[in-house]
Amino acid sequence: MIAGLVLGLGLDHWLGTAPVFVIIFSVVAAVGTFYKMKAESAETIDAQAAEAIRIRDGL
Repeated sequence: MIAGLVLGLGLDHWLGTAPVFVIIFSVVAAVGTFYKMKAESAETIDAQAAEAIRIRDGL
């Protein structure tokens, strides 16, 4: 998320715009970060469920 903020600040400074790019890149970075966290947590949950089934079945 910091990279999105820095990139947005740099583009806004370079182009002389209002904080348009800061907002755009911050939102894109936040969405990407939450998507990555969701994918990683889904993998962890699947692994824990598989382990629970193995334990339940005595394997």
